[in-house]
Amino acid sequence: MSNYTGAVTDISNRGLGLGAAIASASWDIVPNKLNAKIGGAYGQSIERGPELNGVVPGRVIGAEVNAELKYQFRYLMTLGLHGGYMFRGNFYDGNDQVTTNPWAAFLTFNWIAF
Repeated sequence: MSNYTGAVTDISNRGLGLGAAIASASWDIVPNKLNAKIGGAYGQSIERGPELNGVVPGRVIGAEVNAELKYQFRYLMTLGLHGGYMFRGNFYDGNDQVTTNPWAAFLTFNWIAF
């Protein structure tokens, strides 16, 4: 399953609260040309969600890993390759729409000119 929708789409997590930890590291492989970045996150609901399909879900939303590789080939022009994978937690138990671990991969082109 691949989707580009956030696991938590609002700051209050539908009124259930949210606790999260985020970490990232980046480095220039080739200074001012090629940059790599890795990151990870963990999210947990403060309260349990409502019963779904006879199942009371847990509080762990999940953990995520992501990576990014950016290449600046001209002044203010960057090409990027991005990917992320989420290990879904028991917060999604009983939810028929989230049955596998979601992932996303995409390319970006940034041209900042003003």
